[in-house]
Amino acid sequence: MAALAVDVRPVPVRRFLSQLAPSAGRVEFAIRLAIVCALTTLVAEIYQTPEPALTAYLGFFIVKTDKVTSILISCVMTVLVTIVITALMLVARISIDEPLWRFVLMAAVSFCLLFATSASKLRPVGASVALIGVYAISELGSAPVGEAATRALLYAWLFIGIPAGVCIVVNLLVGPSPRRLAERALAHRLTAAAELLRWPDARSRQTVKSVLGEGVSEIRTWLKLERMAQTSSPADIVALEQAATSITPILLLVALID
Repeated sequence: MAALAVDVRPVPVRRFLSQLAPSAGRVEFAIRLAIVCALTTLVAEIYQTPEPALTAYLGFFIVKTDKVTSILISCVMTVLVTIVITALMLVARISIDEPLWRFVLMAAVSFCLLFATSASKLRPVGASVALIGVYAISELGSAPVGEAATRALLYAWLFIGIPAGVCIVVNLLVGPSPRRLAERALAHRLTAAAELLRWPDARSRQTVKSVLGEGVSEIRTWLKLERMAQTSSPADIVALEQAATSITPILLLVALID
């Protein structure tokens, strides 16, 4: 009798490889992120702004799976950075020539922004804004002249202004809508249920187990964003919300049948 084939790879290795497995929308998101970072670097090089690597790096924090969230985060980060840079311009006179006061100002800006990140809905953007604020304060020490200090603060604003503007344009052109992502996720779950009923094997059982573990909270968030964007009819949103409510009982029933 032939021996059964088993996967001898350690569990952490299998878990790591499963995280790298292809998934719906992953390639699309990677291409969109690459386009934003490439265009950000191109704009930074054209206008010769300092630290183009940091400018492109911030694209990783503002590009999200759907275009509505990406545009919202870009706008919120731009507003927050504008407020922080304006405040730094007002206090730059007392800290520009004093390393101790610059250190105190760095600590205060970091504490306030990171506290706001943990205590409010600014979690996706607070850390990035704190990074830009601290960098702008550190640049004050290398620009002791008033005009140079002002220029350094404006360059710090461009660190988020450039990637945010590029992100908004790219997502308006090619970004997927929240409705599209929600429909794709629902279709994936229904396909997993159908495969388990037709071909009940280890792979189909693992797929159903995985989508059950994911839940539907992300789908509900996408539908909430779609309702806020008002790009779909209310009847369609209600139908998709009902589908999101029904998908988990369907998957549980299919698993029970199996």
